[in-house]
Amino acid sequence: MITTNEAHPSNWFGTQGSPVLPARVVDSIHTALTAGWMPENPGLPFHLNQSAGFVSPH
Repeated sequence: MITTNEAHPSNWFGTQGSPVLPARVVDSIHTALTAGWMPENPGLPFHLNQSAGFVSPH
């Protein structure tokens, strides 16, 4: 599970979001693997927080 620093594209609070592009997904997967994510192991979701710098409009 990844928390990003961007608004969701369907956000209706006035902040325009943008889609998550494949390159961002690849980068996030590499970051999660480096941070200890082991996708072959069952269990609880792995949380990756990439929300640094996010400012909510509200």
